[in-house]
Amino acid sequence: MLEVKGKILSGRCLISLGALFNSYLYHGNSLKKRFFEWWYFKFVDKRKEKSFAVIPDVSTGSSKNESHSFIQFPSGNRNESGNFTYPFMDFHSDTKRFAVEIGDNHFSAERVSLSMKYEKVKIAGEIKIVHPYLWPVRFYSPGIMGPFSFVPFMECYHGV
Repeated sequence: MLEVKGKILSGRCLISLGALFNSYLYHGNSLKKRFFEWWYFKFVDKRKEKSFAVIPDVSTGSSKNESHSFIQFPSGNRNESGNFTYPFMDFHSDTKRFAVEIGDNHFSAERVSLSMKYEKVKIAGEIKIVHPYLWPVRFYSPGIMGPFSFVPFMECYHGV
């Protein structure tokens, strides 16, 4: 089961009308600095006994040295989490559909493919997503924020 729980767009920026109605796309291409965005995938087994999340993130700072991408891997059953950090240049996104890559890891509405290793920790595998649920988009309510999506001075924006 996939639950795309949320995404945060933060900073003092106006988002374009196209971004407003496509909240799951990466929105940092047109920004100069200080931007953070993440996508949350939660997976639960059929018995609802085991769960874990995968959170690809990208963060841009004032300089290239402050910018990076990373993947958080919290485990709901063990209250543990890991963080795999990558250079910013390892982050890639599609401009037309939701598809994000960080290193050899791929995230889309159709699949999540992981290949992460750090010291003794290795996480690898692929999950194919059947019947993904994306938040319904309406002209009067383009996302989970409803009419607040149109307010240009919000500090952050959320999309599901």
